[in-house]
Amino acid sequence: MSNKPTEKPKAEIEVQQSQIPTFYVNFTGVAQSNYEITFTMGRIKEASDEKVKIDGATSIIMSVEYFKTFAKLIKKIEKNLENSQKGE
Repeated sequence: MSNKPTEKPKAEIEVQQSQIPTFYVNFTGVAQSNYEITFTMGRIKEASDEKVKIDGATSIIMSVEYFKTFAKLIKKIEKNLENSQKGE
């Protein structure tokens, strides 16, 4: 794959897993302002028609510009999942 003259070369990304916490979530709440998007994620501990209790919640806050990039990545992953499920 060659880079077009106007494209920046892709940098190698090195992630040190020991420094990144990992969470299983089955609940996501989203809030937005003019400047940022906030995801609140956690596990549903108890749920009824009146109340949902969330355990282990954490928040991820990002700029609107980064959110747009993140949304493109999510759409790409969704398309890949749909294509892989068609082949089953």
